[in-house]
Amino acid sequence: MNLKKTFIAATSAFIISSTAMAEDLCKFSKVDWTMIGSYSLLMFRDWKQTNEMVNRRKEGYYEKDNERILGKYPSHEKINIYYLTALSSSIALACWLDDPWRKIFLGGGIALEYSVTEHNQRVGLRSSINF
Repeated sequence: MNLKKTFIAATSAFIISSTAMAEDLCKFSKVDWTMIGSYSLLMFRDWKQTNEMVNRRKEGYYEKDNERILGKYPSHEKINIYYLTALSSSIALACWLDDPWRKIFLGGGIALEYSVTEHNQRVGLRSSINF
C-alpha cells in the first residue's frame, strides 16, 4: 500500500473513531457537524494540493503558507503528519469550546482553508476536489 493510501486509510479510521468519541464527549449540534465536515473536506483538499506541490518541486513550486512548520521543501511524510495533527487538534479544540466560540473557530478555519486552497488552485495546484 502506498503512502497516500495509508494516510487516507489512517485519517478515515481516525475521523470515524473520533466522531464516535465526539458524540459521547462533545455536544455538537447539526450545524457544528456540518462545519466540521466542511473544514475536514477543505483540509483534505489542502493536503492534496500540498502533496502535489512536492511532486511538482522541479517546476518551481515550494511551500509558502506553512514554511515555518514544514520547511520550504517538505517530505510527503512530514505533510501527512502535519495535516493529521492539525485536523485532529482542531476537532479536539472545537470539542472543548462552547458556543459561540466553537462556531467562530470553525468558521475561521473554513474561511482560512478555503482562501488557501483557492489561492493554490489559482497558482496551478489542482486537486480532484474543486469548488
